[in-house]
Amino acid sequence: MTDVNPLKEKKLLIDRFFFHGDPPYKYKPGLNIPYYRIPLVMLGAYFEIPIASELKHKIELAEKAVDKNEWNESNQLAREISGIVNDSSRMEELIERIAEKLRFEDVDALLRKSSRKSVWPVKGFYGYYVTASDEGKVKLDNDWDEREEAIQAALDQRGKRVYGLLKAFLEHGYKLADPTSTLGVRWVILKGEAERLIGFEARVTVHDFILLEGYKIIFDSGSQRESRKLLPPETFPLIEECIKKTRQ
Repeated sequence: MTDVNPLKEKKLLIDRFFFHGDPPYKYKPGLNIPYYRIPLVMLGAYFEIPIASELKHKIELAEKAVDKNEWNESNQLAREISGIVNDSSRMEELIERIAEKLRFEDVDALLRKSSRKSVWPVKGFYGYYVTASDEGKVKLDNDWDEREEAIQAALDQRGKRVYGLLKAFLEHGYKLADPTSTLGVRWVILKGEAERLIGFEARVTVHDFILLEGYKIIFDSGSQRESRKLLPPETFPLIEECIKKTRQ
C-alpha cells in the first residue's frame, strides 16, 4: 500500500465531522451567524488555535449583546464572525492547524463528547488510520482489504467503465472547507470525464454508478433534482493503488 499521509487524513476527518457535520452550534435567536460552521471554530478553540479562540470570544460577546438587546453591537460582531467563518481559505487553514494537534486516539472521545455526526451522503469515515461506522463507532483500524476486494470485483465486472469513473473521481479531487464539496460531483460530468479518460472505448451507464454504490465505494447525494456522486476522499490512496495495479 502506498504511504498514507496521516495529517491529510486528519484534515479530511475534521472536515467531515466538524465543517460539514451535525448538529450545528446552539441557535441563539437574534444572532445571525453560520451556525453549521461554528463547531469547527469551537474545536479550534479547544485546541487553543488563536483565530478560533478569538472567534469564540466574539461569539460570546455577541450572545451577551443579544441578551441585552444591544442590536448594533451584536450585528457588528455577527458580521465580523461570519466574514471569517464564510471564508473557505481561513477555514481550511483552521482545519490544518487543528489537524496538527489532533491525535487519532482522541477521535472517538472527541466525537462522542461533541455528539458529532456526518451529514449525507457519507455517514461514516473510511480512512487508513481510523474508521467510523455509520452509527459513529470509531476504531483505530481500517477495512481497506475488504474495500480493495470490492473495488477489484467492480473492475472485474464492468472493466474500463469503472476504471474510467474511478479515475474521473480522482482527477476531480476534493476541496477542504468547501460547502458544496460534500455533495459530490454531478453524475453527468463524471460520465463524460470517464468516457474521455478511457478514450471513448466504452459508454458509461447508470448501472456502473449503481454497481459502485452497491459496493459502498461511492455514495449518492440523494437529491432528486440533480444527482451527485461522492467518492470518500479518505479512500483516494486506496483507489489510486487499485488503479495502478489494474494498469499494470
